[in-house]
Amino acid sequence: MTQPENNNWQVESYRQRWDVELLDSLGAGIQGNVFSAISPRHRYVFAVKFHRREVAFYRELTVYRRIQELEINEVCGHQVPQLLAHDTELFVLEMTIVTPGRLHGDLPTENNLLHVAVVPAGVEPLVLHPTLR
Repeated sequence: MTQPENNNWQVESYRQRWDVELLDSLGAGIQGNVFSAISPRHRYVFAVKFHRREVAFYRELTVYRRIQELEINEVCGHQVPQLLAHDTELFVLEMTIVTPGRLHGDLPTENNLLHVAVVPAGVEPLVLHPTLR
């Protein structure tokens, strides 16, 4: 397992606090790093995302809480990761791992990913893809 370079303190603090073993890197990006993990708290392998910035952490946490509130488990037949736990001091999210899929048909995709925006009830999204208007 390759750990992120600049946040070893974050990774080690999380591992100790939550009794988690990180397994493999699932990806890295501008907002943070994602690993698969195991823990006695869960009966399955799950994903852990270490955020680099507080604002990005809270934005993503807000979206996952809204997904939970709306009980969204899938979109167009594809599973949506579910929030399992979070750490507001370390900016860490734990979530289920879903199998990536490929969308077919008329839905717009970018790099085979469907981008979903969760907006409050009664609020119109600011930008809609032309095929969704």
